[in-house]
Amino acid sequence: DATAQELMKKAGCAACHKIGSQGSAVGPDLTLIGWRQTSQWLDLWLQDPQAWKPDTLMPNPRLPPRSRRAIWKDRPL
Repeated sequence: DATAQELMKKAGCAACHKIGSQGSAVGPDLTLIGWRQTSQWLDLWLQDPQAWKPDTLMPNPRLPPRSRRAIWKDRPL
């Protein structure tokens, strides 16, 4: 199974988000997202960001449940 960091890299998260010392500062820093949000919230957000925040610039990553689970299970990032 892929790690959270591998999945986030494949999904292109660093194009907008800083993750550790890499990435962009367009979106929120995801380095410690696992400490700031619950696993349930992260899973719901990754299912459909626009359902929670209609004006978000974040595209729907269209991650299958297994990939979403791997991202929040592997927290903190």
